Amino acid sequence: MKGFQMGLLLLIGIPLCSIGQSKEMALADLKSLLYSEKEWVKVHVAEFLLWENCYVDEVRTEFLKDEEQFGHVPKYRVGIWRVLVQATTDEKNKQYWIDKIIAAYHDKEGEDRLHAIETLAKLRVGVVQVLPTGLESSFRLYSLWNYALGSAEKKQTVKHMLIRDLVSNKLTELEMQVTSYILRYIGPLAENEYVQVKTWMQTKDLKTALRSNLLATLLIAYPENQPVNEQSELKKELFAMSRDAEAIPHVTMALAQKSDDNDQQIVSDMYEAMRNIKSGNYNSDFHAMTAYMVLKRREDDE
Repeated sequence: MKGFQMGLLLLIGIPLCSIGQSKEMALADLKSLLYSEKEWVKVHVAEFLLWENCYVDEVRTEFLKDEEQFGHVPKYRVGIWRVLVQATTDEKNKQYWIDKIIAAYHDKEGEDRLHAIETLAKLRVGVVQVLPTGLESSFRLYSLWNYALGSAEKKQTVKHMLIRDLVSNKLTELEMQVTSYILRYIGPLAENEYVQVKTWMQTKDLKTALRSNLLATLLIAYPENQPVNEQSELKKELFAMSRDAEAIPHVTMALAQKSDDNDQQIVSDMYEAMRNIKSGNYNSDFHAMTAYMVLKRREDDE
C-alpha cells in the first residue's frame, strides 16, 4: 500500500497535458483488459464496456467462448451469464440467459444462489415478491434489494429497513458494506435519510474501506434538490482517502458518477497511477475501474 501511495504522490503536480488522459486511451485499456484478464475482473471490464455501448459484439463473442469453457464452474458462470444478458440484443436469447440465472437462484442446494440473487437485483429482474424473512447476512440483503424492484412503495420499505439496520450497530462489517452498496442502487436518499446516515457515521470510528464505501454512497445517492456545497464536503473527505487501496473502488465509482471540472486532477492522477503495469502494486481491477471512470466522465463532458 505504501508503494501505491508513493506512486500517486509522484504523479500529483504533473501537468494534465503531459499525462495524456483521454477517452481513447481508457477505451483501449478496457479492450486490452477484456482479453488479458480472467474471471471477475474480466466480468467487470466487460460490463464497463457494455455500459458505455462499446465493443458489444466483441464482449458477447468473448463471453460465449467463456460460457463454453467455464459454464460448469459454480459462481463464475453466473458472472458469465450476467454479461451475456447485457451483451445480447435479441430478447429471446436474453431471456435464455436470465432463465439460467433464475434457475440457479431457485436451486436451494446449489452453490450459485448468492451470486444469482445479487445478479438478478443488478439486472433488475424481480423474483422476490414477498418481503424476505428468516434469511441471513448478504443473502438477506440482496433478497431485499430484489424485493425493492417491485414498486416505489417496496423500495421505500427496503430503504427504511436498510438504514434502520445500518445505524442500529447490530450489523457485521460485511453487512454494512453490502447495505451501503445497495443504497446506491435504490436511491436517491431523502434528506432525512441522508442526515441519519451521515450523523451516525460521525459518531463512529470506521475503517477506511467502510467509511469510503459509505461516503461514496452518500455522494452517489445524494438527495435531490439539495445544496451542492454539501457534496463538496463529501468529496473532500472521500478524496482524502484516494491513496489508500481499500478506498480506491469507492472513490473511483463516485468519480465516475459525480465528478465535475474541479475533479479533473484527481481523475487524471488516479487513472495514471492505476494503469502503470510496472508498479509493484498494480491491480488490474483498479486499472479497469479508473479507465471506466475516465470513459464515463469524458462521455458526460461531451
